[in-house]
Amino acid sequence: MTELNVKDVKFRKLRARISEIYGNQTAFADATGRDRATVSKLLNGIKEFDPADIESWARDLAIPGPMYHAYFFNKESRDITTLEEA
Repeated sequence: MTELNVKDVKFRKLRARISEIYGNQTAFADATGRDRATVSKLLNGIKEFDPADIESWARDLAIPGPMYHAYFFNKESRDITTLEEA
C-alpha cells in the first residue's frame, strides 16, 4: 500500500484548471480578489465549498454547470488517504 498525501489528490482537476488558466493558486487568488488563505483552505479540504463558492469559482475558471461535479464533487479528488498498488 502506498501512502498518499491528501493534498496531492484533493481537487486534483480543480488545481489543474487553476494552473492552466492562472499559473498557480496565488495568482488565481490575486486575480480574482480572493483571500489566499481561504483559497488554500478550500483546496486542502480544511474549509468546505458552499454553493456560492462553487458558482464563483466556476465562473472564474470557465467551468460549465454540467462539469461542476467533475471539479467540485468527484469522489477521486476528495478524501483519499491511501492507494493500493495493483
